[in-house]
Amino acid sequence: MAPIIRKPQVLGDKRALRPQTDDRLPHAESMQPSSTADIQPRAVAPADAVVQPVQPVPVDLRPLREEALRQAREEMQAEVEALAQAAQARGYEDGLKKAAQQLAEENAQRTASTQTLIETIEQHCQQALVHTEELAAQIAYETVCKIAGEQLITADGVLAIAQSAIATLGQQRVLKVHVSPPDFTLLKDADDSPPHSTLLEWVPDDRIKAGGCIVETVMGELDARLEVLLTKTCHTLISARASRTT
Repeated sequence: MAPIIRKPQVLGDKRALRPQTDDRLPHAESMQPSSTADIQPRAVAPADAVVQPVQPVPVDLRPLREEALRQAREEMQAEVEALAQAAQARGYEDGLKKAAQQLAEENAQRTASTQTLIETIEQHCQQALVHTEELAAQIAYETVCKIAGEQLITADGVLAIAQSAIATLGQQRVLKVHVSPPDFTLLKDADDSPPHSTLLEWVPDDRIKAGGCIVETVMGELDARLEVLLTKTCHTLISARASRTT
């Protein structure tokens, strides 16, 4: 069966069709300016107008700079303290080594000084000993001279020296006995005069000063003068001292 197409009903009154509008879009009335007074023309700067530059906003950087300087100072101070501690440790070790070396040098110097002092003391002691021995020899010599002088002021002393000198000659023939002039007078004035014999003669002799005698024999002379005897005694004492020191 064919569909029936009906003609739409047309009313006699004509109506204007309103266009469909979207509620999401603003109405045309709202987009229209309310009045001409609301529309302001855009201001155009004149050609000769000076454009002012934009002024920067000042920012205070001092706190940041001070903080950075403070941190830098703290880091530097820490580094300095670390270096100082390391240097102190090295210095302590170096100081110990230096002190030990200095102590060793001082000990060596003290040892050398002590050795020198000991050697000096020994030298002084040796010199003092030599001087003492020389002084003792001189005292002994003076004592012998004094005793001999006291003995020789008598006739017995003069005779004793002469007899001792003659005894050393043994079997040699004695011709004369020379004595000092004072001793000759002393013997001459004595109660017991010296023994006389045809083989012995007493004569004064100016060569004899301190005492003693010179015995004349057929073989020569024996010098028994007191000064000669004392000199020999002194030499004997000095030789004995020298033999002990060597």
